[in-house]
Amino acid sequence: MRRLGGYELQRNLGGTDAAQVWQGLESASESPALIFVLPAAYLLSARPDLATRHPALLPLAHSGVAEVPGENGQPGGRAAYLGSALPPGAEPLRSLDRAALLDLLGALATLHRAGAAHGGVRPELLWRRGNQVYLAGAGVPWQREREPNPLAVPDFAQDVRRLGGALADVREEADLPAGWLPALREATAPQAAQDLLARWQEEPRPELAAQPNPPQKLTATRPLVPTPPRPATPPPATPLSSAAPVTASGGVRRGVSPWPWLLTSLALAGVLAGSFWAYQNLKVPGAPLEPPACCEVRYTVRGSEVPVQLRVLDAPPQLTVDPQQAEGTAPGTMQLPGPGEYRIRVSADGYAPQTISVTVPRSLPVAIELE
Repeated sequence: MRRLGGYELQRNLGGTDAAQVWQGLESASESPALIFVLPAAYLLSARPDLATRHPALLPLAHSGVAEVPGENGQPGGRAAYLGSALPPGAEPLRSLDRAALLDLLGALATLHRAGAAHGGVRPELLWRRGNQVYLAGAGVPWQREREPNPLAVPDFAQDVRRLGGALADVREEADLPAGWLPALREATAPQAAQDLLARWQEEPRPELAAQPNPPQKLTATRPLVPTPPRPATPPPATPLSSAAPVTASGGVRRGVSPWPWLLTSLALAGVLAGSFWAYQNLKVPGAPLEPPACCEVRYTVRGSEVPVQLRVLDAPPQLTVDPQQAEGTAPGTMQLPGPGEYRIRVSADGYAPQTISVTVPRSLPVAIELE
């Protein structure tokens, strides 16, 4: 078995003129890993920090320079290495759905906004575990700098074209955007990753496009409040007569009596007061005073006291998650903008990140297991 530093190199997956990709094991834990082998001088150009900027980027965990033993009559020498631990159960990417495509474009867009290109997107760098997709090799110096130019701008569109080439043979799921592969392989704009990501995030999914008004999975309901009784219509007041005033036999003039008006006013006031009392006191027993807020989700953590970071990856169609609602911590609560199904990214130091689905409104907390 060929060894390099703290890794066992098992299978060469290919690479570029500057870096080769090996699949192997971390010797101490016997965990699966990808090992990037490159000339010792190129280790100074590595950028491990880039691989921590997006959940779909596989982090570079270890690096070093070690002696490589010769094999099959070939001389050995010194080589540098960078290692990335593969999540347990991860397999090479063989099928692609809409969410995975958006995650990969989001990872490239994050690198490009930081002023860096991946530089070596290849099929052997694409992995998947469950609903989570990974792109390895970010921060690895993939190309030899034959003529270094500090003023040269990275070709960001080339990353997108290479992603199209790496995904050409995967099995397509039904919800992929129309024309997604040609759009990747023909990208030329410097901001191609950001532009395609924004367009496909706003584009309706095929299964929802056939329904002009797709039903919501859960709909928030308002509490029943009785309609206050209408006030009784007061009897018509006696009209004032324009005729001459009646004169008593004694010759004394008499005006119109004020009692009908006074009685009518008192009756109307009583009806209004009774209606207000009934509205305040005859509500449905146990009904809340206000509609419940939507949508607060409570999270609990089991198995460890390590803080857990939460981030919204996907929201229901037609809903916008502002930056304050998009992130949270567990244990704790998150306030989401409306009912439906959300994809939540769950990460904690020392644990492999996970992606979970949460449907709101919900009454029970979401339990996160740290094993």
